[in-house]
Amino acid sequence: MHPYAQRISLSQGFIPVGFLPLKHFFRHRESFALLARYFGDALALRRNNPRIIPEAYALANLVMSQRPLLPDFIVDEDSAPYPTGGDYTIEQLQAEGYPALLRIERGRVRNREIFGPMRLDYGFFKLHARQTSYFLARSGGHIVGAVGYTMDPVEHTVRVFELIALADDVVRFLLSELERKCREEMGVEYIEIDVSAYAPRMQRTLLELNFLPVSYVPAMVFYQVERLDIIKMVRLNKLQDLGALALMEPVQAVADVVLRGFSTCVIAPRMAQAIKEIPLFHGMNSEQAARLAGVCTVREVRAGERLFVQHDPADRLHILLQGHVAISCGTPPATVGTVRAGETCGEVSLLSARPHSATATAEEYVEVAELLQRDLADLIRRRPDIGIIIYHNLAVGLGDKLLRSGASRRDQGLAVTEVLHLMSEAAPGKNQHEEQFNSRTSLPAGGGLPES
Repeated sequence: MHPYAQRISLSQGFIPVGFLPLKHFFRHRESFALLARYFGDALALRRNNPRIIPEAYALANLVMSQRPLLPDFIVDEDSAPYPTGGDYTIEQLQAEGYPALLRIERGRVRNREIFGPMRLDYGFFKLHARQTSYFLARSGGHIVGAVGYTMDPVEHTVRVFELIALADDVVRFLLSELERKCREEMGVEYIEIDVSAYAPRMQRTLLELNFLPVSYVPAMVFYQVERLDIIKMVRLNKLQDLGALALMEPVQAVADVVLRGFSTCVIAPRMAQAIKEIPLFHGMNSEQAARLAGVCTVREVRAGERLFVQHDPADRLHILLQGHVAISCGTPPATVGTVRAGETCGEVSLLSARPHSATATAEEYVEVAELLQRDLADLIRRRPDIGIIIYHNLAVGLGDKLLRSGASRRDQGLAVTEVLHLMSEAAPGKNQHEEQFNSRTSLPAGGGLPES
């Protein structure tokens, strides 16, 4: 994390591809930036069109947008994780299990999804000498899969380098058991896995086990006749303060995306539940609520601090998770309302980036989730079904607020018209929703709302 090392690397053509929080232990745990540079035929041999889960999109897009790279990945919304189930037992690899393990081809030779610096054919004694071992899965006395890992007992870190299995549910069993043993029995604080960027099922499975993307490295490994992209995924079993970070701007951008993922992982379950209770998001199922929660950030506001100020640019929606906020406007400011936990403020920012028409001040300690306009727009481009729900509820909510405020019928009609315009932009190919909405509301030519 030394700025001179970053500056030298960047000046020599290296590009930031990841940020590894709390990876190494010296006097205390320290974070590292990961940078890469390509030579010769590295990129010419790269396999095109990786398939990545949406949670890796922001990081992959940031990395692949740097020269000489070009974004060509496909965001996979549909791939399911590996299933649970099966009656398996787990044990540590012993010498007598080594021949049976060598005979398992699936996952090692075909359709490999996890990569690492070690190979099984190094031999058992070599593996043992390098603090490397396997957990085996057995069923009916037969070995049906294994997960290989290296462990550093000084740094309390584990790196998974291979996973092989004879059935899909063995994959989930092995990863779950490894994670549990690292956390409960082995005192491991940091687990790292290099996952193929072409294996969305594995990415999704690890995400559900609280592994998060920390790096996207194009053309990192040579496999068969091509170079494959890798998503490095990490689980932190012991969250700590990262301390002061001196990051150059390109590295800082990558670190921000990575750290946002860890913040979201902690708060996402709570956010997803809160989202279901908010009128703006009514009608969302659990999966849609979880996806929306994944693009929110959370911040704490002390009593007396302002969330936003009248006439400031508006670019985000605020969702109160705890506490309440006073809304005031005018000079001198006069309180015109209160927003409480479970309610939102700043909805107008979802329509446009116009300045705030009021000031929001925390009257006590407040925890607030923030949804940036650009993040929402990016999500809705990939998931127009979420956009339709939000903009439908937004139109209804704005109509109610305008009616309560005594706004003119023309202003009410313009507000709804603007929502319809945003719906058509956010959900290309979904114009039938706008047509159905128009047919139900039958906006009169004067721009006002119908009597209904």
